[in-house]
Amino acid sequence: MLAGHQSSIREPGAYILSDWAKFPYVIVRGSDGRLRAFLNTCRHRGARIVSGKEPCLKAFICPFHGWAYGLDGQLKGITKSYNFPDINREDSSLVELPVVERAGLVWIHPTPGASLDLESYLGAIGDDLDHFDLSGLVSYRKNLVIKRANWKLLIKTYLEGYRVPYLHKNTLSQAFKKGIISHYEYGYHIRLSAARTNFLEMPSVPREERHILNYASVYYSIFPQAFFIMQPDYVSINMFFPLAPDQTLWTHEMLYRPSQFRGDAGQEALEKRFNYTN
Repeated sequence: MLAGHQSSIREPGAYILSDWAKFPYVIVRGSDGRLRAFLNTCRHRGARIVSGKEPCLKAFICPFHGWAYGLDGQLKGITKSYNFPDINREDSSLVELPVVERAGLVWIHPTPGASLDLESYLGAIGDDLDHFDLSGLVSYRKNLVIKRANWKLLIKTYLEGYRVPYLHKNTLSQAFKKGIISHYEYGYHIRLSAARTNFLEMPSVPREERHILNYASVYYSIFPQAFFIMQPDYVSINMFFPLAPDQTLWTHEMLYRPSQFRGDAGQEALEKRFNYTN
């Protein structure tokens, strides 16, 4: 699963926390620069260790009984340890999960000890993400809302342009007049290219000067829960987590290149784009 963008976890002690209670994980950058992921639960009584309010992590301290773990997940301290004379500290370390970085993104596997082979999982879609240099982006803002809808319905709404000239006749249809989309599938992943109104101007531009995002918006549905929207100057990452058959946690994070949004005018433009995409 996609966990988030690299820009939020570059410094030692920085972390990414799961937004979905059904899969509570924490991903942290250690002092050795290595990224590690763990279930966000104490091995003693299962309490959540990281709340999300911590600005930076120097260790994992359970708020329930004070058990302490290093950023490598190893159990370091037990409150009143004489009450636990037979405990094996190595067997009581945090449960580690597979995690990797690629294309400026952080990916996690929910099964301890599982293989996380992004080459085979993403295939050509991974090459696309590499091409867009997402590592050069930074996060502007992240929004979390709960929708009264099935999570698959929300994703499927993104997969068609049929509605654009009608439902969005005063907004999106100005840029995507015909609602024309081509698509490519790799396993469960889908790439969609939505032609902009100026698409037919592209052949008159020298090949070396062409950039796909100037003539089409490119979308990626990354199985199981992520949806990317690639625009010329920002990227929206949407993730969908089922809470119930008719209830979904929807997160939206907008990424941008600082060089393209300078000063007060740049921040105003970012605010406008963020509000528009929400």
